[in-house]
Amino acid sequence: MEYGSQTCDGGSIRCPAGNFCGTSLIEVTRKDGLRFYSVRRNCCYLDKCQQSFHYSHTNYRSRQQINCCTTDNCTPPEPTWLGVKDESETNGLSCPTCVYPSFDCLAKGDIECVGEENKCYNLIQTYEGIGVTAIRTFRGCGTESLCRFGEWTEKYEGITLKSSINCTDANTGNANMSPGLLNVFIYVALYFLLLINSF
Repeated sequence: MEYGSQTCDGGSIRCPAGNFCGTSLIEVTRKDGLRFYSVRRNCCYLDKCQQSFHYSHTNYRSRQQINCCTTDNCTPPEPTWLGVKDESETNGLSCPTCVYPSFDCLAKGDIECVGEENKCYNLIQTYEGIGVTAIRTFRGCGTESLCRFGEWTEKYEGITLKSSINCTDANTGNANMSPGLLNVFIYVALYFLLLINSF
């Protein structure tokens, strides 16, 4: 796992039966143009492989791709969008948006959806590890591929992350963007010890 990088280095582990070598790369772009990356490499369930997502909340827009390979100790290919600027444009849809350190998140504004984002998502994550427990809720726009993940649990280097996502159809009409609630470091550190990752 690496933050602020598009690659990561580390040792090898033995994957459980039915798992494959997977890499998840996430690009986060803040409203002011600041861009950040998070990459994870681990064993991955087949149904989580070859997946792409786009999602937005508060002042952040993100894209994520999970690639896998099937030979022993292999390195998955890089995301197809690597090095290509995300130029997703607003699509006329909007969703309530917020981030809150608890099980509930009361949106005070909406965010404009972009590209193929046509769902409003509500993501609750419970993070436990090394004497720390944290709960965080996110609301915003997402693609249908993001919503299909439902509920899942991942364990990684002493960390357990439980995630649950529910979605509804996005709203039509203009949005009133709410102010950002997290700085980029906290966003990446907590959201992607995570996220929407599949591992």
